[in-house]
Amino acid sequence: MAVAFGGVYIRLKLGDAAELDMAKADTGNPYTDALTHRRNGFIAAGMDNPHGGSLLLDGLFAGYKRSDELLGIFKEGVTATAAAPKNSGSETGVEFQLLTKACPAFAVRYAAVVHRHDRRYSGPINRKGVELRWECHDLFRSVQGLIDRERFTAV
Repeated sequence: MAVAFGGVYIRLKLGDAAELDMAKADTGNPYTDALTHRRNGFIAAGMDNPHGGSLLLDGLFAGYKRSDELLGIFKEGVTATAAAPKNSGSETGVEFQLLTKACPAFAVRYAAVVHRHDRRYSGPINRKGVELRWECHDLFRSVQGLIDRERFTAV
């Protein structure tokens, strides 16, 4: 996840529209924006997030078709089982499901944008069951610091 975050952070610094959208300020709409929905939890944890941005979900989907970016890293230590959910739905729906499984970089970026526009698709977000962990916060800050120090400009 740190590698995925690093890629997102570099794209944010380069002005990518999807990353700007992920990082935008709290919209004030708890019905659609996961950040607003969890505002009190973030504030209580000392992780308030005031930033700014724009949306390109179709562009993300098209840009990652046939990609497996970060799959090797995300597969480490994971074994698929016969009980794994099957793909279903329309042709586009199945294509989307296959892409999220084959390309973790797409899944991470797409989920981050969607959670800023329609958090209702995420049960754990809706139930406020997602833990706000300092360990993750610190890890991502460390990745940010490394990218800033080393002046990475490409993913």
